[in-house]
Amino acid sequence: MRYKDIEYYLHKQLYPPIERLCAPISGTSPLHLASCLGLDTRKFGLSSASSSNNAALEITPLESQLSDADRFADCLPLSLRCRHCRASSIFAGLAASPNLVSPEGITCGTPSCGRVMANLTVVAQVEHQIRQVTAKYYEGWVVCDESGCGNRSRQISVYGRRCLGPKGLGEGCLGRMGYETGEKAVWNQLLCWGGLWDVDKAKQAAQGEAKER
Repeated sequence: MRYKDIEYYLHKQLYPPIERLCAPISGTSPLHLASCLGLDTRKFGLSSASSSNNAALEITPLESQLSDADRFADCLPLSLRCRHCRASSIFAGLAASPNLVSPEGITCGTPSCGRVMANLTVVAQVEHQIRQVTAKYYEGWVVCDESGCGNRSRQISVYGRRCLGPKGLGEGCLGRMGYETGEKAVWNQLLCWGGLWDVDKAKQAAQGEAKER
């Protein structure tokens, strides 16, 4: 079977049911699904003028055009604890925390200590905090968006995202249920912590500050 025949089979036989199954999932789009399947989106008209605007909005959301300070405003800071003095310090990145960065590695933020943390210690602490964030996501807690309701549950009702109210009777609240820790929040959190160790990004920030001076 030729490659063109395989691609045609994927688009005509497998793509429609996959698109219907993934349609209720937030954050997906026909263009994204086609690219994951290895299909030529231009060939099959998935990037036509009628859907190019919506697809572009989903593939390149507004967050990618924001600054790091605005995009990661709700993210948790990365805390590193020294094994010697037992003090914790906030690590804001290679460029934003020059007092914690040395040629030997990450140092303690306490002036009276200042010892270099072992690389395995730093890696273990970062991995532990990542596991804490992902654990909250997989717990699947949903909360009501109405401030006066406060309904919090781990079960989705048969009414979809409709809130069942504080008594669970489907009355007394017109709010909608949403995940307490959504996939976007987890993704932004991982991007935030990953950017703290980006050497090229730190070099660009340092060069920008040097030019301003």
